Amino acid sequence: MRAHANAIRERLHVDTTGWRGLTEPVHALPVVQEAVARDRKLAFQYRKPDGELSERTVEPLGLVAKGSAWYLVANTSEGFRTFRVSRIDKASVLDLSSPRPPGFDLAAHWKLSTDQLRESRKRYKVTLRVEPRAAERFLFWGYAPVRGVPNRGGGGWVTRDVDFDDEDQACFVVLGLGPRAEVLAPAGLRARVAKDLAEVIRRARPTRTRVRRTGPS
Repeated sequence: MRAHANAIRERLHVDTTGWRGLTEPVHALPVVQEAVARDRKLAFQYRKPDGELSERTVEPLGLVAKGSAWYLVANTSEGFRTFRVSRIDKASVLDLSSPRPPGFDLAAHWKLSTDQLRESRKRYKVTLRVEPRAAERFLFWGYAPVRGVPNRGGGGWVTRDVDFDDEDQACFVVLGLGPRAEVLAPAGLRARVAKDLAEVIRRARPTRTRVRRTGPS
């Protein structure tokens, strides 16, 4: 049983930190799981983000579950690669053994690769003044607060420097928080939020209908 538990731990990692995204179709997951469990090579079609398809044959090393998404970590001719299971199609397990590199640690590899991905991304930094419960949601959602300090006389509200992917994402989140958040910087985002809020208020106003009076002619 200990050996079986070790084998599972080597091949499956659950990342409990937030990962923004929706539920994805993972019809290829059973086939991928079989290849991982049996240490067999896996052949499949892989759809890139731009829609381009490519044929792949890899040596599966493990599966990572992050939020609602599944990822396959595999060894390829170009080194270790990570594949999103929702983009895998026409997968088949080959009758060829898939050797595991000595000392390979799935959890450590995943952490290293995700850290490198975060560092490589351009970030849109925003300074917000937020209600305490709203500040906690940033951690749950997986946003990266750089710092947080209490506001004097702010009733427990805090200042948060938060990294977003872009201005669109920042605006969407801030508007969703409603009166529980205020943009302090950058000025461009603050102006955009104010403009969008004004439009929301305009649309929410009840429309006046003219009542035509009728009387004796």
